[in-house]
Amino acid sequence: MTAEPTNKTWKLLRWFTPAVFVALPILLSLMFTSLAVSKHGGGGELWTLMLLIALLMFVALLALLVSLPLLFFKKTRIAAVLICLWAVDYLLGFSLSPGISWRIQRNAYAAVAQRSRPLIQAINAFTKECDHPPETLEQLVPRFIEAVPGTGMGACPSFEYVTGGARPTLRGERLDLARQTTAGGHRI
Repeated sequence: MTAEPTNKTWKLLRWFTPAVFVALPILLSLMFTSLAVSKHGGGGELWTLMLLIALLMFVALLALLVSLPLLFFKKTRIAAVLICLWAVDYLLGFSLSPGISWRIQRNAYAAVAQRSRPLIQAINAFTKECDHPPETLEQLVPRFIEAVPGTGMGACPSFEYVTGGARPTLRGERLDLARQTTAGGHRI
């Protein structure tokens, strides 16, 4: 003999489950994006997030499509309505998650720009003193800066410094925040 759910249980499930479906994509975005831009993260977290949310979105759309015809049958109407509501709730949460994810990334990139300031100042000081930009970042150590800083992001942990063009370029892999030095522009 199985225990039948009480009316109280069904009421709780009707209100609690839609909230979970709205919160799920938002929480996934927060978790994976935060991990990707953390010191110990990597680029794979963002791909995992996109695949997971896309898979769950596909399941929600499929559940919505399957439950719509079930609305016409009295026996399955309540379950179909709940499935439709849960799917729509999930899709609503999915539509909110990219904005939240972008805010996390934007703040992480701003922190990288902040951490790069001593490095930019060291490049400027070297250029002013030697009349040319350094060929490598290691030339700055220890006279102009104690150590070459990292970006603080696991997906792109170190800066790449490129010379030989019209101007030197400093960038973290996949980062593109413009900065100016006295030697010319460069990107971080």
